[in-house]
Amino acid sequence: MCSTLLSSVTQREIPAEVRGRTSAFSGLGAFALGPLGLALAGPVAGSVGADHLLAFGVMWQLTAVAVVLAIPSVRRNGVS
Repeated sequence: MCSTLLSSVTQREIPAEVRGRTSAFSGLGAFALGPLGLALAGPVAGSVGADHLLAFGVMWQLTAVAVVLAIPSVRRNGVS
């Protein structure tokens, strides 16, 4: 579902001449930085504890969603 919404909004809102570059940055985040984060998760969990790391992850996700939803143009995007 998320991929469908992301693709629809990307095609509607991103100009065609920069859509490829936008997709490349998205791929960089998913395929390069994602595994880096996974590689760091073990040592960090070992030093601060898995419970603290998971709590931080939950707070990070909730904060990221709240920040994005606080942007008025995101809320008025017109996606129904």
